[in-house]
Amino acid sequence: MPEYTQNLVRIGNDYIKLQNNAEALRYFEKALENSRRLERKSIQAYVLSECGNAQATVGNKTEALNFYRQSLALWKNLKQDKVVTSLEEKIAKLEAN
Repeated sequence: MPEYTQNLVRIGNDYIKLQNNAEALRYFEKALENSRRLERKSIQAYVLSECGNAQATVGNKTEALNFYRQSLALWKNLKQDKVVTSLEEKIAKLEAN
């Protein structure tokens, strides 16, 4: 993964830990924009999943599910079965709550 995108995700995760959710989401959005510009599906899928994690952490269930489903579709196309299974479990757990 390009270092710039990964750093944006790391910073976003750090802001989540600091409970500065608005700032965290801003960094995740930047990482997502960058991943789309790179046109690498695996990076997009990873960032979308991280966006879903961030949204779930701040209690935005609908947004989290949206990001997870987008990520899931990409991972399925990439035939990454372990990641697909993990995301399907996250989606099921979130939908159950």
